[in-house]
Amino acid sequence: MRKMTATIAGFLVSPLIPAAYFAISNSLVGSTDIAERVEMIPVVYVPSLLVTVIFGLPVLLIAIRFNLIRWWSVLPAGFAMGGLVAVILQSSNFDGKEVARTAMIGACETFCFWLIWKSGRNLATRE
Repeated sequence: MRKMTATIAGFLVSPLIPAAYFAISNSLVGSTDIAERVEMIPVVYVPSLLVTVIFGLPVLLIAIRFNLIRWWSVLPAGFAMGGLVAVILQSSNFDGKEVARTAMIGACETFCFWLIWKSGRNLATRE
């Protein structure tokens, strides 16, 4: 996988983590049926992808510019971005536990992105 392909794959795959979490854990549908909640993943994926691109792309470009993309740097960046998104979305009804939960999801998402991105970088150097 080349660098650009890995970057695009990372941006397309990593939003599945928050999409799956929020579709399955939250009561987006009135039912407690897990099958109906799983069916919501594609619906939640679209806004998750948008948020990932809006927040993640500028951070990625800055990190590439300063050569700061390491596993230990993407985790706090994802944590901060996830927390920021939660604060923005909860502007009127702030819940600290939800902010922390969303921040952890953001850290997991950025780590997933990094794993995919790193695999493309490693293969590109071998070619």
